[in-house]
Amino acid sequence: MDGLGVGTEAVIVGITVIIASIFDFIVYFMTSIGCFMMFKKDGLKPVYAFIPGIREYELSRMAEREEEGRTYLILTLCYYITNVMQKMFKQGSLVYNFWLIIAVSILIATLVFSIRIFSSLCRVFKRPKKWVAMWLLLQPVTSIIWGFGKSFVPEHELPELDLSRAAAVSNATVEELKHGLTVNITDRTLTELGRKIYLLRDIHLSI
Repeated sequence: MDGLGVGTEAVIVGITVIIASIFDFIVYFMTSIGCFMMFKKDGLKPVYAFIPGIREYELSRMAEREEEGRTYLILTLCYYITNVMQKMFKQGSLVYNFWLIIAVSILIATLVFSIRIFSSLCRVFKRPKKWVAMWLLLQPVTSIIWGFGKSFVPEHELPELDLSRAAAVSNATVEELKHGLTVNITDRTLTELGRKIYLLRDIHLSI
């Protein structure tokens, strides 16, 4: 009987985890679809809406809070990780409670940044602050409304850098000197959160 009881408990726990995972997926998918449409309106890459962390960072950019968005990105990724770690252990166990405490701590910090970012997002979309509560409590539904609603339009657009319109490289060079310094830089770039940024381009000199 004891073995049967343990087996039944394990089945119930397994079903609960599956149901919770399905619910999390539905919430994530709905939010991503809504953000996909919002990003299209603001000239951002819509595909970023499906990437955890990057989606939150792009929302921060849209809300004109890019600096805070970097921290928001890290907190969001940490929360996803702790959420997954929790589900790997038995509910009520010491390890489970350890990850639960970390998850709650991260969630509180994330909540503070979310309020500030969603508040700015309301300003950008010219919507009353009451929408902040909607974003916090019903984010999937709210993102769908903002994404597909024709009246929800940002007051600015953040186009991606069009590299095809950058100045053409001259392919010029200067001859190397036997004494002194010769510099030939075609381009110097860095990639930040999926965006290619030019630091230097087409520089040639001798000193």
